[in-house]
Amino acid sequence: MPAPNGVEAIIGIRTEFPNARIIVLTTYTGDVQVLRALEMGARAHILKGNVHAAARG
Repeated sequence: MPAPNGVEAIIGIRTEFPNARIIVLTTYTGDVQVLRALEMGARAHILKGNVHAAARG
């Protein structure tokens, strides 16, 4: 994500909307980025490789 990065975006959103519920969609598998996002107010994270589109019928 270009400037601001994801953590900076979370901080900005939570500053303006303290009750916002944020889920991070990321390619990072490392714990450092995930923990930082959760510490800043994200509720959860999802790895992009684990997202599958539902079939439409």
